[in-house]
Order: sequence, then structure tokens, then C-alpha cells
Amino acid sequence: MKRLVFVLITILLSFQAFGYTSYCVSLQSNQSVNACFKQNIQMRVQQISVILKKFNDHPKITQAQQAGLLKTQTIFENTVDKACEDNNCVEGALIERIYYLNKAYEELSQQ
Repeated sequence: MKRLVFVLITILLSFQAFGYTSYCVSLQSNQSVNACFKQNIQMRVQQISVILKKFNDHPKITQAQQAGLLKTQTIFENTVDKACEDNNCVEGALIERIYYLNKAYEELSQQ
């Protein structure tokens, strides 16, 4: 669990350090930028919800794995809340979380 928290924090800090830049920042007005981020973040949160549901519906997942998944999601959300200072960081973190969850789902399916 400590390893996962370390990985999450490292990912979030890397977005700030290496400058993940969303398409949204290239828009002309602040209103357009904010609307773009709002839409992208909502879409990515929805993607995470769909993936988590797929996990919970998977016949091979154990109750312990489900509990661990819920716990890591809570840790992820708390880490994003603390580490991200702008929407660009949040969007980048969500993209990485989606990638991580999809990879974990593939591994579960291959067991």
C-alpha cells in the first residue's frame, strides 16, 4: 500500500514538474479554458467510474481486491486534492489513473 501511495504522489508531482499540458490551455479565453477543463475532468471521472464498475462486476475479483481498489481510489482522490493546484494537474492525474486502472484490469482478466 505504501508503494502505491508513493507511485501516486510521484505521478502527480511529475505532472507539475514536467508540465503535462492539456489542449485546454491553448484556448483563447479564460471562459473557454475553464469550460474545456470542466468537460474533460467530468469525462475522465466518468471513465474511472465505468472502469471501477467493470472491476466490481468481474467474476475473478475477490472481496479483498475490491476493498483494496476502493482504498486506493480514496487515496488517489485525497492525493489529487492535496497535490494539484490547477485543473491541468487534475486532468493529468486522472489520465494516469485511467491508464493504471485499465492496466490492472487487463492483468486481472489474464489471471
